[in-house]
Amino acid sequence: MEYIRDIKPIGFEPGAPINEKSIETFIEPPLIEPIRKMNEMGIKTVGSGANKNNTKDSVHRINNVPVPYDFGNHHAFIVMDFDKLSSENKQKIEELYNEFNLEKSESEFYNGKIVIYGITSGETGATMDCYKHLKLGERELYDQRTKEVDEFFFENRDYIIATNFPERVVILRCPIDENTKSESVTNYFDGFANYLFDQNEIKNDNNMKK
Repeated sequence: MEYIRDIKPIGFEPGAPINEKSIETFIEPPLIEPIRKMNEMGIKTVGSGANKNNTKDSVHRINNVPVPYDFGNHHAFIVMDFDKLSSENKQKIEELYNEFNLEKSESEFYNGKIVIYGITSGETGATMDCYKHLKLGERELYDQRTKEVDEFFFENRDYIIATNFPERVVILRCPIDENTKSESVTNYFDGFANYLFDQNEIKNDNNMKK
C-alpha cells in the first residue's frame, strides 16, 4: 500500500521472536525489509509499528495525563533489545541519540525524541507504581532494576510501560502523518540499519582473533 494510513495493524504480541519464517506474517509491510536487514545483522528486534493507528493521536490517559507508552503516536517505530546490541552498536546508538534528538519531532511524548532509551516494566503490577514514580520525577524504582550500568543509557533512560518487552530497549521512531508514504518509512529505517554494524561479522572477527 502506498500510504501508511491504508495499512491495518497486525495483531502481534510485543517481545515475541521475529525470524525469517514469521517476518512477513507479523511485520507491517514498510518495516519488513529494515527489520529483515537488522535481524540478518544479528540485531534483535522485539517490536514495531507502521500502520494507520500510528498516524494519529491515540492517547491513553490516567487522570487526564498521557501515559508514556504511546511512543507510536504519530510515529512509525522499531524496538530493539538494548542488551543484545554489541558494544560497537551501543556506541552507534549513542551517536544517533545525540544527533537525532537535537531536532525534536512534533510530539508531546518523550519530548519528541526520535531515539529513546527505555526501561520497561517486567511485571504487570508495576505499571501504576511506574506511573507514580514517573509523575513525581523519581528514579528509584528502576534504578534498582537496572542490572548492568551503561552510563549513557542510564543517564538518558525513559520509562516505557510495556510488560512484554525486554527490560532495556532502544526505540527508533519516524515521524509520520496521514500523508506519509510507505516507501519513505522503509527508506528511513533502512538508513538506521545501514548505520549500524553487522554483529555477526563482529562476532566472527572476535572468534578469529582468539
